[in-house]
Amino acid sequence: MREEYERWLSEKMAEKCINSLKKNGFDPHFVPDSRSAREMIIDMVSDYNSFGIGGSDTVRDIGLVEELKKMGKVIHDHWQKGLTKEQDLNIRLEQGRAECFICSANAISLTGEIVNVDGIGNRVCAMTFGPKKVVIVAGVNKLRPDLPSAIQRVKEVAAPMRAK
Repeated sequence: MREEYERWLSEKMAEKCINSLKKNGFDPHFVPDSRSAREMIIDMVSDYNSFGIGGSDTVRDIGLVEELKKMGKVIHDHWQKGLTKEQDLNIRLEQGRAECFICSANAISLTGEIVNVDGIGNRVCAMTFGPKKVVIVAGVNKLRPDLPSAIQRVKEVAAPMRAK
């Protein structure tokens, strides 16, 4: 029973967030699970050949990177193991030149703001300039009631997790 209530609450929060994001010029979608998210995103981006992947557990957790690789797409992913600093930086630059950039957000407010803080700025840069298409993948765990609480999530959750 508790699971049903949590799912209902998540859907209501997502619905409010979607309406707010639409008012702010975004094209948001809600899906109930990881598989549905992966399939929807693949449908949205299958015409693109090169992809920048922002540093995101969410994008990897839904199996999107592996699926794009199976499709033979060019993937620019700075989370590969064994990269030198120079290779890492070059990949981050290529992410901004890719046809499509896929990332997550540190937080999204129910009032329609997407909040990100970057270590070196590659994600925010690629999100706002460069790729033809940007896809932001975010679970309901990223949703917060308003902009101040979204910023608080960045300070108390997202930034410390990346700084470890």
